[in-house]
Amino acid sequence: MMALDIKERNVRTNSKPLLSIDEAANELGLKPSTLRAWLIRRKLPRVNCGRAVRIPAAAIAEFIERNTIPSLGDDSRNGVAA
Repeated sequence: MMALDIKERNVRTNSKPLLSIDEAANELGLKPSTLRAWLIRRKLPRVNCGRAVRIPAAAIAEFIERNTIPSLGDDSRNGVAA
C-alpha cells in the first residue's frame, strides 16, 4: 500500500524521487563531474543503491531554494515598494 502511495505521488508531481548523477547534473545545469565532487564533499545528500549513486529530487529542490539570491527589485518582502 505504501508503494502505491509513493507511485501516486510521483505521478501527481511528475518527478522521480531519486535522480541519477547525470539527471541531477542536468537539472542544475552542471557537469556530472562537478556534482560528483560536491557529493564527495557532502554538499548534497546521496543514496547509495549498491554501486549506483542516486540523489533525492527533494534535495535538488532544497539546494536551489537555499542558494537562490533574490534580485534587488524584489523588495516586497522588506516592505519597500519597487
